[in-house]
Amino acid sequence: MDRRISGRLVHACLAGARRRGLDVGRALARSGIDPESRTVTTQQYTRLVRHLWSALDDELLGFGPAPSRLGTFATMAALAVHGPDLRTALLRGAAFYDLFAIGVTIRLVESGQEARLEFTLTGFPQPADHLVELVLGAWHRFASWLVGGGLELRRAEFPHGRPPYVLEYDAFYGCGCLFGRARPAIGFDRALLDRPVVRDEAALVPFLRRYPAELVERGDYSGDVAGQVRRVLAASGGVQDLASTAARLAVSPAGLRHRLRAEGTSYQRVRDRFRRDAAVSALARGDLSLEELSRRLGFSEPSAFHRAFKRWTGTTPRGYRL
Repeated sequence: MDRRISGRLVHACLAGARRRGLDVGRALARSGIDPESRTVTTQQYTRLVRHLWSALDDELLGFGPAPSRLGTFATMAALAVHGPDLRTALLRGAAFYDLFAIGVTIRLVESGQEARLEFTLTGFPQPADHLVELVLGAWHRFASWLVGGGLELRRAEFPHGRPPYVLEYDAFYGCGCLFGRARPAIGFDRALLDRPVVRDEAALVPFLRRYPAELVERGDYSGDVAGQVRRVLAASGGVQDLASTAARLAVSPAGLRHRLRAEGTSYQRVRDRFRRDAAVSALARGDLSLEELSRRLGFSEPSAFHRAFKRWTGTTPRGYRL
């Protein structure tokens, strides 16, 4: 589905191109984007990013001290996909980027029950908040795709301050986000590093063909039960209950509960996260009234939606929209 995303992402990714002297007006026109639009489709955003990559020959979108030539990420991915497990794949990917003087260093750190993928950006001549967003998102999506999905983050960390659009971060990363940290990082359960890589180079081709739409769509690559539930919820707009979802998946409600519990989650948690993400996306677009949004998400009345949104995010729907 070609969903709509915040126009903020468009203006953020153009900052580096402007610094490199690229005609951003032409880039927007070629991507079919009205610069005054509050929202764009993921297809338009994808066309824009790909145009910038090609025009700049730089996968860092002009933000870095030196370009990361077009095809660098794909070559790294082709190397990493042959790793026997996620740990090996990530270490290979990090070592690959160490070969290039592009100002990006990646380290896998294991401590206690947590693994962290840490990024050091050196020599970047301007704030690069959006690039940090994309880098963390790209590596999370890629790692999750390698092992067949289900790689949930414990936290995402950012060196910049807490932005006014922070709820977009919550929906994008699906975890708690911390700001003002020493360096960008994503943290997840250390045990996930032992999961085998289940993808190959043949599967990498369609993955890269969809990129970067996968980033802003928060693509679900998983064959896990939580991923199947999310797909059922997406088809129904989030209004399916446990019994009807179980029926769609041809399992009993008790069986679905058991399988989700084995993945460390629950039906309510998966549904709440889906409805939270859908609500944040709709509020960012601003094309639905709160009453209509409440109804579409399956709430009996707007006040129930208000309470749920406040529980999910710490603020009210009206407060977020403002």
